[in-house]
Amino acid sequence: MALYAGSLPSKIDPQPIVNVEVALLFSGAGDHATRLLHFYKVVAEGANGVELVPSSRRPDGEMDWFPFAETRLSLRHSVAIVRPDTIELDYGPSYPGWTEVREELLSIVKNLDPDICGQIAKMSLRYVNFFPSERDLTDVFQMDISTPLGAAMKRRWVRFQTEDQGIQHDVTCAEGVSAGRDDEDGVILDVASMVEPDSQGDNVEAVMTTIDRLHDQEKRMFMTIIKSDYLSSFEVSY
Repeated sequence: MALYAGSLPSKIDPQPIVNVEVALLFSGAGDHATRLLHFYKVVAEGANGVELVPSSRRPDGEMDWFPFAETRLSLRHSVAIVRPDTIELDYGPSYPGWTEVREELLSIVKNLDPDICGQIAKMSLRYVNFFPSERDLTDVFQMDISTPLGAAMKRRWVRFQTEDQGIQHDVTCAEGVSAGRDDEDGVILDVASMVEPDSQGDNVEAVMTTIDRLHDQEKRMFMTIIKSDYLSSFEVSY
């Protein structure tokens, strides 16, 4: 699948983004408890609120290996979710823009100790876009959907996976969903992009370069799928 190769927009108004998630998955080095506490210490420096989420209980009633499965910390722009092998930043509908997301992630990455964290096994970035009041996938996206024997279908849902330049994309398009906006139905575009880096060690610059690649590919996937005439109904800045 060839992605859009033209100029990328810097801003779309009104903003269709309703959720953004960026995550780092680690492997190797250190025990889970030590790594979780290190993640917590690094992320908590910029936090203004903490929520501990209990682990699930096993069938015998005992708790899992650690009393808390994850910790949620409120940062300036996001909610950071810390698990024994993952750091995730979750941005809701008040998306601050990529510059702020990148700065928030950088403030965490540059303070991680690779001897405790191990290497980053996977990086992922997910953007969820919602187009309210739209009812038909084919009015918004460049796709042609046929049904057996011309059967009428409601609330169509399309998912596909593709890869470009070593980055895997998991794309979902759906209609008749509310996306948490006052139960107003519309069309959604959910793009999750993932990459397994070769090796970063403690090279912060390499980590951030990979994150920037994911962001670039996310935007190109958006521009590849959305119809140009539909996009023209927005105020687009380049």
